[in-house]
Amino acid sequence: MAEAKEIVFPSWFRVCIAVLCVVSVLWVPLVQSSARGQLFVYIQAIQGYLGTAVGPVFVLAVFWKRTTEAVRKTVVVLILPKQAETNSDSRPH
Repeated sequence: MAEAKEIVFPSWFRVCIAVLCVVSVLWVPLVQSSARGQLFVYIQAIQGYLGTAVGPVFVLAVFWKRTTEAVRKTVVVLILPKQAETNSDSRPH
Protein backbone atom coordinates (compact mmCIF):
# COMPACT_ATOMS: atom_id res chain seq x y z
CA MET A 1 0.00 0.00 0.00
CA ALA A 2 1.31 3.44 -0.86
CA GLU A 3 1.98 5.95 1.85
CA ALA A 4 -0.05 9.15 2.10
CA LYS A 5 2.90 11.20 0.82
CA GLU A 6 3.08 9.13 -2.36
CA ILE A 7 -0.66 9.48 -2.96
CA VAL A 8 -0.67 13.28 -2.54
CA PHE A 9 2.36 13.89 -4.78
CA PRO A 10 0.73 13.13 -8.15
CA SER A 11 -2.14 15.59 -7.61
CA TRP A 12 0.28 18.31 -6.48
CA PHE A 13 2.50 17.56 -9.45
CA ARG A 14 -0.43 17.82 -11.88
CA VAL A 15 -1.37 21.22 -10.48
CA CYS A 16 2.21 22.48 -10.94
CA ILE A 17 2.33 21.21 -14.52
CA ALA A 18 -1.02 22.87 -15.30
CA VAL A 19 0.17 26.19 -13.84
CA LEU A 20 3.41 26.02 -15.83
CA CYS A 21 1.47 25.29 -19.03
CA VAL A 22 -0.77 28.31 -18.48
CA VAL A 23 2.20 30.56 -17.72
CA SER A 24 4.04 29.35 -20.83
CA VAL A 25 1.01 30.01 -23.05
CA LEU A 26 0.61 33.50 -21.59
CA TRP A 27 4.35 34.14 -21.97
CA VAL A 28 4.40 33.67 -25.78
CA PRO A 29 2.61 36.93 -26.77
CA LEU A 30 4.78 38.90 -24.36
CA VAL A 31 7.98 37.50 -25.82
CA GLN A 32 6.77 37.96 -29.39
CA SER A 33 5.92 41.60 -28.85
CA SER A 34 9.09 42.42 -26.95
CA ALA A 35 11.43 40.61 -29.36
CA ARG A 36 9.74 42.00 -32.49
CA GLY A 37 8.35 38.57 -33.37
CA GLN A 38 11.64 36.72 -33.14
CA LEU A 39 10.50 34.11 -30.63
CA PHE A 40 12.61 31.35 -32.15
CA VAL A 41 15.77 33.44 -31.85
CA TYR A 42 14.95 34.18 -28.22
CA ILE A 43 14.32 30.52 -27.38
CA GLN A 44 17.53 29.46 -29.11
CA ALA A 45 19.55 32.07 -27.22
CA ILE A 46 18.20 30.90 -23.86
CA GLN A 47 18.74 27.25 -24.76
CA GLY A 48 22.29 27.94 -25.88
CA TYR A 49 23.05 29.78 -22.66
CA LEU A 50 21.58 27.16 -20.31
CA GLY A 51 22.53 24.12 -22.39
CA THR A 52 26.23 24.67 -21.86
CA ALA A 53 25.78 24.28 -18.11
CA VAL A 54 23.19 21.51 -18.16
CA GLY A 55 25.14 19.31 -20.59
CA PRO A 56 28.21 18.68 -18.40
CA VAL A 57 26.02 18.14 -15.33
CA PHE A 58 24.01 15.54 -17.23
CA VAL A 59 27.15 13.75 -18.43
CA LEU A 60 28.57 13.76 -14.89
CA ALA A 61 25.35 12.33 -13.48
CA VAL A 62 25.21 9.57 -16.08
CA PHE A 63 28.84 8.46 -16.00
CA TRP A 64 29.93 9.25 -12.43
CA LYS A 65 27.66 7.62 -9.86
CA ARG A 66 29.15 9.64 -6.99
CA THR A 67 27.93 12.96 -8.40
CA THR A 68 26.40 14.91 -5.53
CA GLU A 69 24.28 18.03 -5.44
CA ALA A 70 27.33 20.06 -4.41
CA VAL A 71 29.26 18.85 -7.47
CA ARG A 72 26.35 19.69 -9.77
CA LYS A 73 26.01 23.19 -8.32
CA THR A 74 29.76 23.76 -8.57
CA VAL A 75 29.81 22.79 -12.24
CA VAL A 76 26.91 25.12 -13.03
CA VAL A 77 28.46 28.01 -11.07
CA LEU A 78 31.78 27.55 -12.86
CA ILE A 79 30.31 27.25 -16.37
CA LEU A 80 27.56 29.91 -16.43
CA PRO A 81 29.83 32.93 -15.83
CA LYS A 82 32.23 31.72 -18.55
CA GLN A 83 29.31 31.34 -20.93
CA ALA A 84 28.09 34.86 -20.11
CA GLU A 85 31.53 36.28 -20.93
CA THR A 86 31.75 34.52 -24.30
CA ASN A 87 28.12 35.01 -25.31
CA SER A 88 28.05 38.01 -27.60
CA ASP A 89 25.30 39.16 -29.89
CA SER A 90 26.65 38.78 -33.41
CA ARG A 91 23.36 39.46 -35.20
CA PRO A 92 23.27 42.42 -37.56
CA HIS A 93 21.44 45.43 -36.13
